[in-house]
Amino acid sequence: SADFSAVELRAIAYHANAKYLIEHLNRFDAGLGPKIHTVNAKNLFGVDDPSPVQYTLAKNFVFGSFYQPHDEPNASRAIWAILVPDFPDISLADVDRLRRDWFYKINPELPEYQDKLIAMATAQQRVTAPLSGIDFLFHGKIEPNKVLNYPIQNTQAELMRRAIVRVRSRLVEGEYLWGQVHDELIVEGPDPSRLVSVLREEMPKPVLFCGQMITFPIEVKTG
Repeated sequence: SADFSAVELRAIAYHANAKYLIEHLNRFDAGLGPKIHTVNAKNLFGVDDPSPVQYTLAKNFVFGSFYQPHDEPNASRAIWAILVPDFPDISLADVDRLRRDWFYKINPELPEYQDKLIAMATAQQRVTAPLSGIDFLFHGKIEPNKVLNYPIQNTQAELMRRAIVRVRSRLVEGEYLWGQVHDELIVEGPDPSRLVSVLREEMPKPVLFCGQMITFPIEVKTG
């Protein structure tokens, strides 16, 4: 099987041109740094070696925060309500601090990106996915969380759709594409090494994304 590596955060980074995220994703891809969720946990909690709890909390916090406008008055409470069942020690004040750091200290491009995307959606009554070009239409008042969510989720879906088409075209008799689980493709056949080659060759093809050719890397597992 193979899954796209940190694909949701990569789509966010490239769509928003978030320099901090892009830098650390590139460092990880080059073998020069840890996973991006580890980097985020280090910066959000001010630790050199994040615990598994801090790693998971940072990951959940980042995605919860991105899909809420940075200036939404009730965003911190909404994110806190999502996090607290799994992380009962986190307070509303903690979430407030983390959001300020995330948006204004670590990723200053994100507030500008959110404002621009929401303003365009308001004016045009639609938001366009950057990879597929498919529009999500509004009729009247827009919903900011859908404006922020749609381009990223559609990008993940389009990457997977293209990957499925390419991988299926390479399979021979006795090889099967069993299915998709989120960002992962599961294949089976008598020669695992051949299937690994197919996945490595076909899934991470460069795509034109936000005006530049981007490769979304994969992680392959066998067994």
